[in-house]
Amino acid sequence: MASPAAALQYMRPPANGRHSTGPGMLAIAWIFTGVSAVVVSLKIWTRVKIIGHTGLDDFFTVLALVFLLAFASVITVSVSKGLGQHIYYLTPAALEASVKLAIISNPLVFMAGAWPNLSVAISLNRILVPRQWQLILLYGIPTLQCIVALICSIITYIQCVPLEGLWDPRVSQKCLPAEVVVGLLYFNGGE
Repeated sequence: MASPAAALQYMRPPANGRHSTGPGMLAIAWIFTGVSAVVVSLKIWTRVKIIGHTGLDDFFTVLALVFLLAFASVITVSVSKGLGQHIYYLTPAALEASVKLAIISNPLVFMAGAWPNLSVAISLNRILVPRQWQLILLYGIPTLQCIVALICSIITYIQCVPLEGLWDPRVSQKCLPAEVVVGLLYFNGGE
Protein backbone atom coordinates (compact mmCIF):
# COMPACT_ATOMS: atom_id res chain seq x y z
CA MET A 1 0.00 0.00 0.00
CA ALA A 2 1.25 3.48 -0.89
CA SER A 3 2.25 5.82 1.88
CA PRO A 4 0.06 8.88 2.53
CA ALA A 5 2.87 11.10 1.23
CA ALA A 6 3.04 9.11 -2.02
CA ALA A 7 -0.74 9.30 -2.44
CA LEU A 8 -0.68 13.08 -1.99
CA GLN A 9 1.55 13.56 -5.05
CA TYR A 10 -1.47 12.70 -7.22
CA MET A 11 -3.54 15.44 -5.60
CA ARG A 12 -1.29 18.15 -7.07
CA PRO A 13 -1.11 19.08 -10.74
CA PRO A 14 1.80 17.41 -12.54
CA ALA A 15 4.95 19.48 -12.98
CA ASN A 16 4.88 19.16 -16.77
CA GLY A 17 1.32 20.47 -17.12
CA ARG A 18 -1.78 18.86 -18.50
CA HIS A 19 -1.22 16.37 -21.28
CA SER A 20 -2.54 12.97 -22.20
CA THR A 21 -0.86 9.84 -23.48
CA GLY A 22 -4.29 8.66 -24.66
CA PRO A 23 -3.91 9.78 -28.29
CA GLY A 24 -0.59 7.94 -28.53
CA MET A 25 -2.16 4.78 -27.10
CA LEU A 26 -4.97 5.03 -29.63
CA ALA A 27 -2.56 5.58 -32.52
CA ILE A 28 -0.53 2.51 -31.58
CA ALA A 29 -3.61 0.34 -30.94
CA TRP A 30 -5.38 1.27 -34.17
CA ILE A 31 -2.30 1.25 -36.43
CA PHE A 32 -1.42 -2.28 -35.30
CA THR A 33 -5.06 -3.34 -35.53
CA GLY A 34 -5.38 -1.85 -39.02
CA VAL A 35 -2.20 -3.48 -40.28
CA SER A 36 -3.31 -6.78 -38.75
CA ALA A 37 -6.72 -6.51 -40.38
CA VAL A 38 -5.14 -5.92 -43.80
CA VAL A 39 -2.71 -8.84 -43.42
CA VAL A 40 -5.39 -11.23 -42.13
CA SER A 41 -7.78 -10.17 -44.91
CA LEU A 42 -5.12 -10.82 -47.53
CA LYS A 43 -4.34 -14.21 -45.97
CA ILE A 44 -7.99 -15.25 -45.97
CA TRP A 45 -8.52 -13.92 -49.49
CA THR A 46 -5.51 -15.92 -50.69
CA ARG A 47 -6.70 -19.09 -48.98
CA VAL A 48 -10.23 -18.76 -50.40
CA LYS A 49 -9.54 -17.42 -53.92
CA ILE A 50 -6.20 -19.01 -54.80
CA ILE A 51 -5.95 -22.16 -52.68
CA GLY A 52 -9.68 -22.80 -52.61
CA HIS A 53 -10.16 -23.63 -48.92
CA THR A 54 -9.42 -22.40 -45.44
CA GLY A 55 -8.01 -24.27 -42.48
CA LEU A 56 -7.96 -24.31 -38.71
CA ASP A 57 -4.96 -21.96 -38.78
CA ASP A 58 -7.15 -19.36 -40.51
CA PHE A 59 -9.77 -19.72 -37.78
CA PHE A 60 -7.21 -18.93 -35.06
CA THR A 61 -5.86 -15.99 -37.08
CA VAL A 62 -9.33 -14.49 -37.46
CA LEU A 63 -10.08 -15.20 -33.79
CA ALA A 64 -6.95 -13.26 -32.79
CA LEU A 65 -8.02 -10.36 -35.00
CA VAL A 66 -11.47 -10.32 -33.37
CA PHE A 67 -9.83 -10.11 -29.93
CA LEU A 68 -7.52 -7.35 -31.18
CA LEU A 69 -10.44 -5.34 -32.60
CA ALA A 70 -12.32 -5.73 -29.32
CA PHE A 71 -9.22 -4.59 -27.38
CA ALA A 72 -8.70 -1.50 -29.55
CA SER A 73 -12.40 -0.63 -29.25
CA VAL A 74 -12.42 -0.93 -25.45
CA ILE A 75 -9.21 1.12 -25.18
CA THR A 76 -10.79 3.79 -27.39
CA VAL A 77 -13.73 4.10 -25.02
CA SER A 78 -11.37 4.04 -22.02
CA VAL A 79 -9.32 6.92 -23.45
CA SER A 80 -12.53 8.87 -24.01
CA LYS A 81 -13.26 8.36 -20.29
CA GLY A 82 -9.83 9.62 -19.23
CA LEU A 83 -7.25 6.83 -19.66
CA GLY A 84 -3.86 8.43 -20.31
CA GLN A 85 -4.56 11.61 -18.35
CA HIS A 86 -3.02 12.47 -15.00
CA ILE A 87 -5.25 11.43 -12.11
CA TYR A 88 -5.33 15.05 -10.90
CA TYR A 89 -7.51 16.04 -13.85
CA LEU A 90 -10.00 13.17 -13.63
CA THR A 91 -13.26 13.17 -11.75
CA PRO A 92 -13.82 10.12 -9.54
CA ALA A 93 -16.42 8.85 -12.04
CA ALA A 94 -14.01 9.28 -14.99
CA LEU A 95 -11.20 7.57 -13.07
CA GLU A 96 -13.43 4.61 -12.22
CA ALA A 97 -14.70 4.28 -15.79
CA SER A 98 -11.26 4.47 -17.41
CA VAL A 99 -9.68 1.98 -14.98
CA LYS A 100 -12.63 -0.42 -15.30
CA LEU A 101 -12.39 -0.39 -19.09
CA ALA A 102 -8.61 -0.80 -19.00
CA ILE A 103 -9.04 -3.88 -16.79
CA ILE A 104 -11.68 -5.27 -19.15
CA SER A 105 -9.28 -4.78 -22.07
CA ASN A 106 -6.43 -6.82 -20.57
CA PRO A 107 -7.78 -10.33 -21.27
CA LEU A 108 -8.68 -9.25 -24.80
CA VAL A 109 -5.08 -8.35 -25.60
CA PHE A 110 -3.75 -11.45 -23.80
CA MET A 111 -5.80 -13.69 -26.08
CA ALA A 112 -5.08 -11.59 -29.18
CA GLY A 113 -1.39 -12.27 -28.60
CA ALA A 114 -1.74 -15.99 -27.90
CA TRP A 115 -3.98 -17.32 -30.69
CA PRO A 116 -1.71 -16.39 -33.63
CA ASN A 117 1.02 -18.64 -32.24
CA LEU A 118 -1.27 -21.64 -32.50
CA SER A 119 -2.13 -20.59 -36.05
CA VAL A 120 1.56 -20.50 -36.97
CA ALA A 121 2.09 -23.97 -35.46
CA ILE A 122 -0.77 -25.40 -37.53
CA SER A 123 0.59 -23.76 -40.69
CA LEU A 124 4.12 -25.04 -40.04
CA ASN A 125 2.82 -28.54 -39.40
CA ARG A 126 1.07 -28.50 -42.76
CA ILE A 127 4.11 -27.16 -44.62
CA LEU A 128 7.01 -28.97 -42.93
CA VAL A 129 5.60 -32.34 -41.82
CA PRO A 130 7.76 -32.43 -38.67
CA ARG A 131 9.00 -35.45 -36.72
CA GLN A 132 7.24 -36.52 -33.52
CA TRP A 133 9.49 -34.54 -31.13
CA GLN A 134 9.24 -31.46 -33.34
CA LEU A 135 5.47 -31.82 -33.42
CA ILE A 136 5.36 -31.91 -29.63
CA LEU A 137 7.39 -28.69 -29.45
CA LEU A 138 5.50 -27.13 -32.35
CA TYR A 139 2.13 -27.54 -30.64
CA GLY A 140 3.32 -27.62 -27.04
CA ILE A 141 4.80 -24.13 -26.86
CA PRO A 142 1.86 -22.22 -28.39
CA THR A 143 -0.61 -24.33 -26.43
CA LEU A 144 1.26 -23.39 -23.25
CA GLN A 145 1.13 -19.73 -24.35
CA CYS A 146 -2.65 -19.98 -24.81
CA ILE A 147 -3.03 -21.63 -21.39
CA VAL A 148 -0.92 -18.93 -19.70
CA ALA A 149 -2.91 -16.19 -21.47
CA LEU A 150 -6.15 -17.82 -20.31
CA ILE A 151 -4.84 -18.06 -16.72
CA CYS A 152 -3.81 -14.39 -16.83
CA SER A 153 -7.26 -13.50 -18.16
CA ILE A 154 -8.92 -15.36 -15.29
CA ILE A 155 -6.53 -13.84 -12.73
CA THR A 156 -7.41 -10.38 -14.06
CA TYR A 157 -11.02 -10.94 -13.04
CA ILE A 158 -10.45 -12.79 -9.77
CA GLN A 159 -7.44 -10.88 -8.41
CA CYS A 160 -9.73 -8.91 -6.10
CA VAL A 161 -12.98 -9.89 -4.45
CA PRO A 162 -15.17 -8.06 -5.21
CA LEU A 163 -13.67 -7.07 -8.57
CA GLU A 164 -15.18 -3.58 -8.33
CA GLY A 165 -12.56 -2.78 -5.70
CA LEU A 166 -9.97 -2.45 -8.48
CA TRP A 167 -11.65 0.67 -9.87
CA ASP A 168 -13.84 1.88 -7.00
CA PRO A 169 -11.84 2.97 -3.93
CA ARG A 170 -15.03 3.00 -1.83
CA VAL A 171 -15.37 -0.79 -2.14
CA SER A 172 -13.55 -2.85 0.45
CA GLN A 173 -11.80 -5.75 -1.26
CA LYS A 174 -9.44 -8.60 -0.60
CA CYS A 175 -6.79 -8.92 -3.32
CA LEU A 176 -3.99 -11.24 -4.31
CA PRO A 177 -0.55 -9.83 -3.51
CA ALA A 178 0.50 -7.41 -6.26
CA GLU A 179 3.78 -9.30 -6.70
CA VAL A 180 1.88 -12.45 -7.69
CA VAL A 181 -0.26 -10.66 -10.28
CA VAL A 182 2.64 -8.65 -11.73
CA GLY A 183 4.88 -11.73 -11.83
CA LEU A 184 2.27 -13.70 -13.74
CA LEU A 185 1.75 -10.84 -16.19
CA TYR A 186 5.50 -10.60 -16.82
CA PHE A 187 5.58 -14.36 -17.36
CA ASN A 188 2.80 -13.99 -19.94
CA GLY A 189 4.16 -10.97 -21.78
CA GLY A 190 7.87 -10.93 -21.07
CA GLU A 191 9.83 -7.84 -20.17
